[in-house]
Amino acid sequence: TIASSSATTMTSSISFVVTVACRIFMGHPPPSNSALARSLAHGRAITASETREYGIPVADAARRSFTRAELDAFRGRSLPDLLGANVRLLFVGINPGLRTVAVQAHFGGGSNRFYPALYRAGITDHLISASNGLAADDLAHLVARGIGITNLVGGASARADELTTAELRSGANALARRVSAIAPGVVAMLGITAYRTAFDRPAAGVGRQPELLGGA
Repeated sequence: TIASSSATTMTSSISFVVTVACRIFMGHPPPSNSALARSLAHGRAITASETREYGIPVADAARRSFTRAELDAFRGRSLPDLLGANVRLLFVGINPGLRTVAVQAHFGGGSNRFYPALYRAGITDHLISASNGLAADDLAHLVARGIGITNLVGGASARADELTTAELRSGANALARRVSAIAPGVVAMLGITAYRTAFDRPAAGVGRQPELLGGA
């Protein structure tokens, strides 16, 4: 199990945790476009020239807009886990955001740095955009790479800090059973604060954990 930093520092923490996961399990070196990688790691927007140079689609420019009322209607709702037949690396979010459930795509918040971090770590061979939902070929690519995505708590909220301790600990028990059934090689938890609370490990640090989770 690998744990990342809190959701408030998600840009750098996701970059860190997927890179660690990549080195531990996937064995893919980071891509050669190191200047772009450094930019993504620090959360800078990708420029038009970089889009042309690296072949990155500017999908977010045309992303669907939702009103606050429309997003609020998705509170407590969920989306299916992203799981293939052979999950090698399972990412665990804290819980889905409202836009994620609205577009039915994990980490579909538009400004979320999850997919840029996967690309930076060499886990995907191109930058995926999920702001309008996952394209069929991108979903197939993630599954072919052995990537799975689930959440500690299934119900959507505007912020992860809206979750109660009881919800997180209930989610931890369910996650352990789910991991045992999925049997991935590595589990990457995206949120050290939620991880500490959910698993009652207040001293847990960022990075590889000494304890196994469901055998992973």
